Amino acid sequence: MVCTTIRPTKLCHRGTNTWQGLASLVADYFEYEPLTKSMLHPERILSSYSVLIRRKGNPFEIANVLVSWLVGATYDAYVVVGCAKRDTCLHIRYRTICPDIPDETPVVIEEPEPEEEPRYKLVPLPDFTSKYVKLMDDRAAEEAQKEIEKKERERAEKIAEMEQPPPDELDGWRTHAWVLVLPGPMGIEEPFFIEPAEGNAYPLDAPQYQRIDSVYNHENYYANIQVLDVKRVVESSVEGIFDTFGEDQNLSHHSYDLSDTTCWEHLLAGEPNYRRQLVGVDTSDNRTCVDTEKHLDMPASWVEKLDITADDFSQRYPGFKKVIHYKKVILEKFATYSETDGVIKRVKLFADYAWSILLLTWEWYSNRDDLMHFVRIDHVAQQIEEQFLDGRPDYLIKHTYFMDAPPMSIEGNRTLEFKWYSRLDQLDKIVCTPLTFDEYFTQREDLLETRFITYSEPVKSENMGKRQVKDIIETYKRNYDIPAKQDVWKRIFHMQDNTIELLYHYGYNFVTNDTRSFIKPNLAETGGKILFYPDKTSGYIADPNGKPPRPLDLYQSLCDNIFWEYRTGKQNRDRETDISRYLRQRYQELTEPTLYVSLFNTERNLEAQKGFLEQERLKAEMAEREKEADIDPLTPYLARMFGAQFQHIKDPLSMREATLVREQCINDFRARQLARQLLVQERFDKLNEEYKAKRLWYLANQFILTPEKESAYFAMSAELSFQVHALEVRLTRHRDLSAPRYKLLEELLDKHPLLTKYNEVRNYYRLKAQVLSAKPPN
Repeated sequence: MVCTTIRPTKLCHRGTNTWQGLASLVADYFEYEPLTKSMLHPERILSSYSVLIRRKGNPFEIANVLVSWLVGATYDAYVVVGCAKRDTCLHIRYRTICPDIPDETPVVIEEPEPEEEPRYKLVPLPDFTSKYVKLMDDRAAEEAQKEIEKKERERAEKIAEMEQPPPDELDGWRTHAWVLVLPGPMGIEEPFFIEPAEGNAYPLDAPQYQRIDSVYNHENYYANIQVLDVKRVVESSVEGIFDTFGEDQNLSHHSYDLSDTTCWEHLLAGEPNYRRQLVGVDTSDNRTCVDTEKHLDMPASWVEKLDITADDFSQRYPGFKKVIHYKKVILEKFATYSETDGVIKRVKLFADYAWSILLLTWEWYSNRDDLMHFVRIDHVAQQIEEQFLDGRPDYLIKHTYFMDAPPMSIEGNRTLEFKWYSRLDQLDKIVCTPLTFDEYFTQREDLLETRFITYSEPVKSENMGKRQVKDIIETYKRNYDIPAKQDVWKRIFHMQDNTIELLYHYGYNFVTNDTRSFIKPNLAETGGKILFYPDKTSGYIADPNGKPPRPLDLYQSLCDNIFWEYRTGKQNRDRETDISRYLRQRYQELTEPTLYVSLFNTERNLEAQKGFLEQERLKAEMAEREKEADIDPLTPYLARMFGAQFQHIKDPLSMREATLVREQCINDFRARQLARQLLVQERFDKLNEEYKAKRLWYLANQFILTPEKESAYFAMSAELSFQVHALEVRLTRHRDLSAPRYKLLEELLDKHPLLTKYNEVRNYYRLKAQVLSAKPPN
């Protein structure tokens, strides 16, 4: 029974708690196999577990897996058995539009209208244009627009007619299986269909689904008895039956209340627990409920649990890759870490149906060290746009350049956009061309907005070195803390003409602004001194009542702007160096991409694998050392008594030999413990005396010491104090551990196999002494 092939399973991977994630997983995970006999049901349906292992199956098998996972995620899902169109049954997509094409429609943010109209507003100027002329112009524009729309509609109709698939002889009779999700659990309000091979949801009136024969899940099998109007079939001829079934049936007119027996015939009597409606029955008595409702339970599923491992979930696609051909679009999906550059999805847009003329390419990346997330390649304009995630050290978020631009040179057409609020210089954007270098800033403290740098045309005879700066133009926002006539709006440095122009902000109710120009003095002739000549400066004062500036003010302004010009040129050179360094780094990131692997991904993280292997090696070495540390304490004494033959001694030693060896071992242990204690005690006494002597010396000379000597004394005193304390702790620990160590040595010797005779005699006399001591006197 097909119902038992469904095994409800709850997946524990990311994104598998919603129907969108499960449908996408099924569409990516399995390879679709059309039915061999289009008009008949499959002769056999493989186990869902076998389908999971094979990673391929027909529509019935894939639908069973999807329903198993949906039911495990508490959805009310069913496998639908019916008929669909040819493209859906054969999994043909080159006549459908790709759903993964990015929407590049610019978002226009409209400012909200004010809630309250202003109390005072200007009276609009009278309109002196001719209303008749405007009406005629509007009519002409409307007629032109209608003509354009008519041509466009005719063109669309011709394209639709050309794209129309050839007639299908089996239309309306092709067997197919898909998934139905009913409202109820997980916030589902309206029923809808899911195509397992695509992973997309469709409404009930989707044109590709033509007829429903039955639906089933792990609880029951429901036959649809509202599929076709029987009267139409009877009145039609035999040949017309095929035409009747071939017509598109609007499945949204069906009733999807499975408890309605007038629309759905049940295989098993009764309903599941959550669908039972017991009216007038004592629900406290289970026996009465079962007899009244006459419910029969479906046998348990014989399929194993449909769980997938983390590796299979990360692979995602059969062979780590899936290619889908849509109308004028090729969609490529890749498993994570399967490609060296980290690409996970690529969409190619073509101009023709044969996918030969490439127009646009979109690529998505993940787990890259350079944090590149999205790339858009315009093959017509020869332009590349790269977008990055947050977290780059240079705070770059977008990089646009042309394919013919030099990859590691700023002398090309490119635009770089930054996350300005994270940068110290509030740099927002840089626009580079062969002869310009424009910088845009946002919310800087010095109110700098833009800096435009123009370079002179290169001469072929000149040595190809750095570009020569021709002009530098800086613009600033208005600073309302100072008068407009003193607030610089634009600075223009003519580097080749050796002049400086200043344009100030417009004052209130002024239609002109103040200007000032300087001719810079030749510093080489003046020995580096800035000399002021009144005839080398000129300006315009917008206020007719304003006083001309003093020569001293003009001289200070000239000095400030000369220094500003030098600083701006240095900032420009530094910026060019930074951009050149970035382009070299970016070229390396593109040619040799590296992927980021999480520390918790132990299978791909080589460093984590090396760490685990190193830990295992250290554990093995520690275990080996522990084995080697199990050394016989009598070995040196046996070697001294028997020479090299002591390794072959396996019988217990004689009484005399055992006594001698044992006494030598114990005496040496006592002597070694005592020598160690005396050595530590001697070092402790010596350092303690030295510390006390230094202390007495400081108390006697503390008032005549220099700060350097006093600090040296405190450092030396702290070091001596630490050493004395360490020796004291070591001596105390040695005294505390001497007795337990001696006891442990005696226990080891009492159990030693070579001292068996000695230990037996020793235990005999010990027991005898205990008996005599315990015997009461006569």
